[in-house]
Amino acid sequence: GKTVDPIIQGIKNASYIQVMGNFGSAITQLAEISYAAFFHGFDNTFHALFNRKDNFNFTKHFGLQDHHIDAQTSAGGLSKLLDKVFAGVGLKKLDQLSKNTIMNASWKKYRAQALREGESGKLMDELSPVFGKERARVMIRDLVSNKPNSKNLTKPVEELIWYKFLDLNPATLTEMPSGYTESGNARILYMLKTFTIKQFDVYREAAGKDVARATALY
Repeated sequence: GKTVDPIIQGIKNASYIQVMGNFGSAITQLAEISYAAFFHGFDNTFHALFNRKDNFNFTKHFGLQDHHIDAQTSAGGLSKLLDKVFAGVGLKKLDQLSKNTIMNASWKKYRAQALREGESGKLMDELSPVFGKERARVMIRDLVSNKPNSKNLTKPVEELIWYKFLDLNPATLTEMPSGYTESGNARILYMLKTFTIKQFDVYREAAGKDVARATALY
């Protein structure tokens, strides 16, 4: 995609500091945990959130120290100050807590599915169209043989958790609209909207079939 002019990037970063450089904005990062509860189960989310000594540090493993894609692709233009402000108000810490909770809850959910005879087949059907039957079979095998608190994250399990995480969070440029990656300086128009756009997509994926069925009834 096109690069962003340092002046435009500086304006964006200054705006982020002004709008999000406070604890009120930081605490909203915990709203992402509701995703984990809905998609991965309340029990898995509860254990991932409150039993963190057994969690895998996914934010460090995947390099997700920055809280959104704009910050990850930012260089210069007050980016260091932005990072310090976000760290100072606790936004970075709460964001990393949310991301780790989502991914650890995901690991717990899919391992539990892999261990249950009736559910493992459904999991195979879910994963095969995306990864292929052989890769899906390896993922299920590794889910069975590796407990989340073992800290042994194999590549197939890592691939599965990252794929499922990207369904909920715009952590890479591939999860952004093509208009964002191709717009260069016009990316400023997406400021404070990247996560909201992803939320719309999540709602569409989660409720689209139910809405379609409800519409058909009327």
